Amino acid sequence: MKNGRWIPIAGLALIVAIVALYLFLRPQDRPDRTPPAGARACAASADCADGEECCEGACADRGSCAPDASAGLPQKPPLGDKRQEPSLLEATGDRLPAPPRKRPDAGLAEGACQKDLDCGPTLARCDEESQRCVEPDICLTDLDCTKGRLCQYGKCVDKVEGCRLEDCMPQGLCNIRYGQCEKIACKTNEDCAGPRVCHVESTICVECLTDTDCEGGATCMPGRFCMPKGGCGGDGNCEEGALCDTRTWTCDKSKCIDDPREDDDKWSSAKDLETGDHEFMSCPADNDFFKLEISQGEGFVVQTDFRPGGGMIELRLHDQDGLEIKRAGDSKLTGDVALVWPRAEKDSIYYLGVLHEFGVKVPYRLSFAVWPGGFCENDRYEPNDDSDEATTLTHSVRWTMKLCEGDDDWFLQSVKAGESLDLFIATLEGEIPRVEVFRDEEPEPILVDDSSRDEKVLLYKSDRAADYYIRFSPMFAHAESMYDIKIEVKR
Repeated sequence: MKNGRWIPIAGLALIVAIVALYLFLRPQDRPDRTPPAGARACAASADCADGEECCEGACADRGSCAPDASAGLPQKPPLGDKRQEPSLLEATGDRLPAPPRKRPDAGLAEGACQKDLDCGPTLARCDEESQRCVEPDICLTDLDCTKGRLCQYGKCVDKVEGCRLEDCMPQGLCNIRYGQCEKIACKTNEDCAGPRVCHVESTICVECLTDTDCEGGATCMPGRFCMPKGGCGGDGNCEEGALCDTRTWTCDKSKCIDDPREDDDKWSSAKDLETGDHEFMSCPADNDFFKLEISQGEGFVVQTDFRPGGGMIELRLHDQDGLEIKRAGDSKLTGDVALVWPRAEKDSIYYLGVLHEFGVKVPYRLSFAVWPGGFCENDRYEPNDDSDEATTLTHSVRWTMKLCEGDDDWFLQSVKAGESLDLFIATLEGEIPRVEVFRDEEPEPILVDDSSRDEKVLLYKSDRAADYYIRFSPMFAHAESMYDIKIEVKR
């Protein structure tokens, strides 16, 4: 009888649970997923007509699709939680309209400007008095210089001294010692810089193949370099107090005289670095540290060159607690390094380390410049601001790009009839860009994604052979974006 008294109570609890579940799931409280009468069914926006998007399985006017109940929930970005959800710009809803395929001409003469943005997404700035774009104190690419001038060793010049990596690629590299381009895969001695010769079996340029390739009675060593009489292969071959100079393979007994700013071998003993150009000396086992005081919103560039070689130095940036936050090395092997910090989030003290990698004595120039309003560090595929300059990317590879204020990024992909153009896009930092796909010279896009999703996927089955132009553009004023794009073409 005791157990029997609980049977009615348990039954009543079950009935209450069923009623509560029905009230929670009743149809009028659920979003209606049924396409409206007469609406065109779809699986993606590509199935809809121009000016429409796929909304809950049916084509509807673009922008009229009500967000899903979960749309307001913060979603974790799949490639690292670097964005803040929701962003301030997204919250304001003050979006820029989609620009026409051909942006109107600003009506300014070449080099003229009214604001910094007229000088393009570069480090150049608009001089208010002359209303002309002026070159920065430190340049990173040719785009930072006025038309016809080139960027080398952080300075805009009329003519390149020797060679640059960008002048030699993709077939070769710049040999800084001889100031000439040298092919990556040589076939003859003419493909090598200076007196260097081609080792045909390995297709690599070397100093020598036999003793006859060396001057002054030097010997061609197994490592394919010329060793002078009494020369050294390393510091261990030199007497105490001398070092082996790898430029000449001779022992250097002269003492490396450091610059007068010593002792600055640690970040804790760093001395202030003023803007401008400075000359320093880097000695073995000696690092130089400098203190940089930067205000909120400011950006800065530090550039160093150590021509004509004979050593290597590296730049490292530390925060106010001495923690390393960025590094830059001579990846181009041309004797110059640039470290870029586009914008400080708050008033900060940074410590710049110049690290001696190798070399007996490495004299170097250190240039330091500050941009009061910061700047946007663009990607290396500029200029690709309109369809005429669209960049062709290797498909099935993920590429990281940067979109600056007032800047469009255009990419080109040719597709055959029956092939599918698949775009996979992920925003890594900053604001989410608008993505549009144009076919051939058609003025209106065939695909548009101006949603606020971190990840975008655009798929299109091509019914004919065509060139497809993919445009990324900012959806908000003063917005910057860093994003990944992968293009796939499938049968």
